[in-house]
Amino acid sequence: MEKLIDTADQFFTDNPGYHAIFMEVQGTIPELEEIEEAADAQLIQDLVTSLSQRDSTLEPGDYEAIAFVLVKAIGMLLWLSLSQEIRLRKRLVAETKRFTLNYLQSYFPSDPLPATTGAD
Repeated sequence: MEKLIDTADQFFTDNPGYHAIFMEVQGTIPELEEIEEAADAQLIQDLVTSLSQRDSTLEPGDYEAIAFVLVKAIGMLLWLSLSQEIRLRKRLVAETKRFTLNYLQSYFPSDPLPATTGAD
């Protein structure tokens, strides 16, 4: 997830005009909204597949809900960070990573350390 967040942030950094142009046309071009929705749907489906391969103990609907929350929350947080000054923007990217990690850990806790036998 950290790599996904960094990749999205790097795209916006490398293409600063994207945010400005998108803000101007947002809501006025239905095709643009359709493209965005299709891209989100594909990201959600890819994430569902990845999460279910990591841990198969949850119900299919759980994976879909988790993926939906992550894709929409990460997208919105990164989008909102673009209108901030650079220092705050970097902090918001870091906070997005923190949010994502904590959210995922609530569903997929890290494996506990192996127990020692006392003979070490």
